[in-house]
Amino acid sequence: ALPPRLDRAPVSLREAEDALRDDLARAYARLSAGIRRAERELLWFGPRERDDARVTIAASKASDNAARWVLDLGGMYVAWAEQRGFDVQIVAEREGGREIEVLGPYAYGYLRGEEGGHRLLLPPEGKDERRGQNFLAQVTVRPRTQPAPEPSEGDGPIRTYDLWHSHGVRDRVTGHAEGDVRRVLGGRIDGFLEAFLRAHYGDRAAGEP
Repeated sequence: ALPPRLDRAPVSLREAEDALRDDLARAYARLSAGIRRAERELLWFGPRERDDARVTIAASKASDNAARWVLDLGGMYVAWAEQRGFDVQIVAEREGGREIEVLGPYAYGYLRGEEGGHRLLLPPEGKDERRGQNFLAQVTVRPRTQPAPEPSEGDGPIRTYDLWHSHGVRDRVTGHAEGDVRRVLGGRIDGFLEAFLRAHYGDRAAGEP
């Protein structure tokens, strides 16, 4: 029989080869994704879309739940930006309102489709009530070099976050839907951004953002 050290060597070598193969596969996937992203940005966006983004969130009506909803939406954009490697600054925070700057190339281009009303649907407060609770926040997205607009009522919700029935999220404009509200609020909004870009740019917007 081989000494213990030699007997274990082939297994260790195979493990090292497997680990190296996995590392190379991940590196290749990251490199390919980066190349595809750069190609898409050249197709999708002009000089204006290359700017940093200023995201302003304002509750349509004053209430504790509405204020929390504004914070949740702000957290969603912060999480998305950090996951994508953008820098984030919270430049203003007040009751029922939040202003965030997302800093990095094409931040405005990616986030521009988020502009509009974002509605949170919650179960009724009381057991005898049949209507759910609705909380609407208006999101405006501008290039950072432009001043933040005044809050407005907007044109109604573009997206509904349903924590009563489906526990999913659906975009009224693009028809895109996700089945997990918490995942979306955790920053996983690429599907919605992709759907907007496809609708806006058509066949030019191929692939994932």
